[in-house]
Amino acid sequence: MNLGRQINNLLDDILEINRVRDDKLKKHRSKLEQEDIEDLSCGEITRKEQEINKATNNGQNIRDIFTNDYYVNDMIQDRQLRAEEVKRENDSKDHLVFDERIAELYSELEDNSNN
Repeated sequence: MNLGRQINNLLDDILEINRVRDDKLKKHRSKLEQEDIEDLSCGEITRKEQEINKATNNGQNIRDIFTNDYYVNDMIQDRQLRAEEVKRENDSKDHLVFDERIAELYSELEDNSNN
């Protein structure tokens, strides 16, 4: 694997850590749980940064690595990433709709049992 791809993969890992952290922070409301989540994600990000520094010799090996005048954007990968993002968004919306529907049915059952 070339250095540019290795760096991109590590940066993608950092983005994924941040996304997962944000999702977990939304679900956990207590201050203690949120602090634990922050601490864990900061530790993981620090490890990824150390890997980047190791791979790039603390930034000495990356001069002009991302300045290729002939770079062509990988449209297929962009589409795949966007499709995954849309699927995640839709999945989370489906859960909300499902939860709301369950609440409605439960409410209807309570109303019927009271009558």
